[in-house]
Parts: sequence; C-alpha cells; structure tokens
Amino acid sequence: MTATTSASSPTYSWSPGGAMTAFITVTTSSTTVYTVTVTDGVTKCVNSGSGTVTVNPLPSVSVNSSNICAGRFSKTDRDNLGFQPDLLLESWRCNDRIHHSDTQLNDGLHGDSDRRCD
Repeated sequence: MTATTSASSPTYSWSPGGAMTAFITVTTSSTTVYTVTVTDGVTKCVNSGSGTVTVNPLPSVSVNSSNICAGRFSKTDRDNLGFQPDLLLESWRCNDRIHHSDTQLNDGLHGDSDRRCD
C-alpha cells in the first residue's frame, strides 16, 4: 500500500504494523483496514487516510477419480498423451514375444482386447 500526500517533508505512521514509510507491504489472512497518519514536517499539520486489503476465499477444487486395470491408461492419460479418440495400441509380453493390438475403448476408460498368446 502506498500513501500519497501534498505535505512537505512528511512523516508516516501506519496502523496496524507501525511502519514509518510511505509504502508498506502487507501480509494478512483476513480482510484488514490499514490507516496511515501523515504529519507535515513544516506546518506540523496532521491528517490520516485508510485503505482496505480484502482477502478473498480460495476457490474449491475437486478432482474426479477412476478405477482402471493395471497397465491401462485412463481417459485423461489418453487425452494428454495424444492418443486417437477411442483407440489404444496395447502391448503385452507372452512367451518372450511382444504382442500388439489396436484396442477399441468402448467406455472411454479401458479396452476390450483379449491378451492371447498366439
């Protein structure tokens, strides 16, 4: 917060906090009114002004969860990894060979392939 004044050689006193400068940095967890008293160094006249720091509540956040089979991707993973919509290339090892299949994601969460050892 910054106090501006037309006073000559001013002095400042902030409340709360007691700072003696024209500029203060505030940290507060609730809405607070800050008042500055300014004294003109030449005329000794005094005046004050106030300002309010309003603290807004944090937004609520929720994240959905899903259950998937081990080794499968959730729809979110699939979208973030750039998979084609509803298509997943699935791989598995069987008898020391790697097998692949294009798997249709019927419910958007996991595929329906049968992992046969051919």
